[in-house]
Amino acid sequence: MPPVSERCTLSVIVPARDSEATVGACLAAVFASGYRDFELVVVDDGSVDGTPGIVAGFPCRLVRSGEARGAAAARNAGARVSAGRILVFVDSDIVIPADALGRVAGALEGGECDAVVGMLGKDSAHGNLASFYKNAYMHYTYRMLPPEIGVFYSSIAAITRAAFLGAGGFNEGYRNACIEDTEFGGRIRARGYRMLLDKELVVRHLRHYSLRELLATGFRRTSGIVKITLRRLAGRSDSPAHLTSPRSFTAGIALSMLACAAALLSLMAGKAYLAAALALALASLSLNAGFLAFIAREGGPARCALAIPLLLADQVAHGLGGIHGLISYARGERY
Repeated sequence: MPPVSERCTLSVIVPARDSEATVGACLAAVFASGYRDFELVVVDDGSVDGTPGIVAGFPCRLVRSGEARGAAAARNAGARVSAGRILVFVDSDIVIPADALGRVAGALEGGECDAVVGMLGKDSAHGNLASFYKNAYMHYTYRMLPPEIGVFYSSIAAITRAAFLGAGGFNEGYRNACIEDTEFGGRIRARGYRMLLDKELVVRHLRHYSLRELLATGFRRTSGIVKITLRRLAGRSDSPAHLTSPRSFTAGIALSMLACAAALLSLMAGKAYLAAALALALASLSLNAGFLAFIAREGGPARCALAIPLLLADQVAHGLGGIHGLISYARGERY
């Protein structure tokens, strides 16, 4: 494979672990870009499948880790060996549009900001409900965010090398790809760098979510956000936890947790609590009526009906994650 170029504008860095199902499409999309002044660095994070062989078929630099250290460490490793003035991070299950690299180069070379992030498209590459729900939720919530945000959404995100180094890079204490982008984004903002959300930079997400994976993602993310907050309160971090979820979803978490508690009480204390559980669940759904209407427009009434219990379950998973974050932090777990 050719060496990394000595000078270039963009370094595209793709962390990959057991990504044989998606990494080929990801890299092909990078090379289909209309912008050509870039290098591609793929960091294999201890894959045990065919990922390295697929990457070897592309004219890029492959950096291999002897063990799985996590996406944060993989991105930092890619940044260390790269040459570009701008670092573009793309996850291995993402397909970027042809104008993506040109858009980030224009924004960052022109001094408009220090970092720019994109967002997921509303359509899923898979037809199952969990995958559709996850992509629709991410698209819907990011559409509602202001132009300046505090999450370095690493599915597609770019930052000047100077800002990356100034913010300290990704925290390698995070071994799982879930919350490290939120923590890093908080440090970017806390240290005075400007980060913009480009709502026209829309990428396709290839990940397949099962119901279990969807709920586990919400659980882990909320647990991580709670720990970020607690570390900051304890003076162990200067990164605030910026939330991308709308207030309606956050409030819905509390209502859905109370509904779940009332439903459990009804098993022991009578049907009065069941009525309370139903009222609380309906209140949560009414707060999130805008998202459910979006689901209905994009997926139809039948899929919207199926999304209603999934939304409630997702909120409960987030709530349980918050409790887990509090308990595990108290037991000494900081990440």
